[in-house]
Amino acid sequence: MRVLIVDDYRDAADTLACLIHELGNEVQVSYSGRLGFQAAQSFRPHLIFVDLFMPDTDGFNFATQIRENAELGGVQIVAITGYKDDKHRILALTAGCDLVLFKPAGLAEIEKVLNSVSLSLAQLNHSAD
Repeated sequence: MRVLIVDDYRDAADTLACLIHELGNEVQVSYSGRLGFQAAQSFRPHLIFVDLFMPDTDGFNFATQIRENAELGGVQIVAITGYKDDKHRILALTAGCDLVLFKPAGLAEIEKVLNSVSLSLAQLNHSAD
């Protein structure tokens, strides 16, 4: 599975990338929303983890841009944020995120997301046969 991580906090992005790669996935990291959108267009991820608060393009606008792009509209978007309140969760879901995880997201949470998206992809591929 191709996974894109978009987070301006390099340590968090790189740590998550290492974990997801070790779990058997192809991973690309972008350290800004603007570059993340460009990466999504070329990398064509199945899943995107995006931080909600970045200086150039925040995660809310990023998710909206992804959802407005016909070629990327089906990708799963998971917001990752340190803001653990309903307001930010609702804003993220309204912007187009499928799920919101709170930092620091644990291994079990990450694995659950990866397994869910992987299962969805397998079902899509099976129904296409």
